[in-house]
Amino acid sequence: MRTLWDVPSRPEWNPGAGGLMVHSICPWPGQPGRLLLGISAAGVWLTEDDTTTWQQGNTGIVARYLPPEMTPTHQFCIHHPERALLMPERVYMQFHGGVYRSDDAGSSWTPIMAGLPADFGFVIVTDPRDPDGAWVIPLVADMDRVPPDGRLRVYETRDAGATWLARSSGLPQADAYQVVWRQAFCHDGRDPLGLWFGATSGELFGSVDAGASWRVTAANLPPILSVRVS
Repeated sequence: MRTLWDVPSRPEWNPGAGGLMVHSICPWPGQPGRLLLGISAAGVWLTEDDTTTWQQGNTGIVARYLPPEMTPTHQFCIHHPERALLMPERVYMQFHGGVYRSDDAGSSWTPIMAGLPADFGFVIVTDPRDPDGAWVIPLVADMDRVPPDGRLRVYETRDAGATWLARSSGLPQADAYQVVWRQAFCHDGRDPLGLWFGATSGELFGSVDAGASWRVTAANLPPILSVRVS
């Protein structure tokens, strides 16, 4: 993508721990010329004109891994953004230390991590039929990438991040130290909605009631990096 490659600030971009990469692409339903990209560690980038021009969308994001006296310009380690399909101007995002919501298509962000046991993680999934619904799987911190208290829990919001409810029925609640990577959590689009995620422990977990209960659907696999339902 030559126009993105030629963004004047690109030589100043820094890689995240996994390398400098475009790892997330959020299209706008019915408008293919409007995209939101998540780039580690160069932040959110937006185009409204079919990739002719690009703008940053990092207002409101706090990069706590940087010295407090430093004002970041491009050092935003985006982990995963997801658009709310029925309200495309709304985007949810898991950041490198923070969960955020944007109501202006990614131009600015509001923190929504109150009530979560930790604000680090890699995944976020939005409900395709409810713009106020989303799920995250918290990890302790960037230097301790395991579920808080050794309990694997999926947290659900039904009010756009104002509150979060732990969903743990059927998930291991002791000595659970697996990681769920950014592309390893998805929904199946069905009604009732199914949710699926894979872990570095080689287990695939599934829910057929929108996360109210879970079960192991496959085990003893290699570490799972990506999950998709066809």
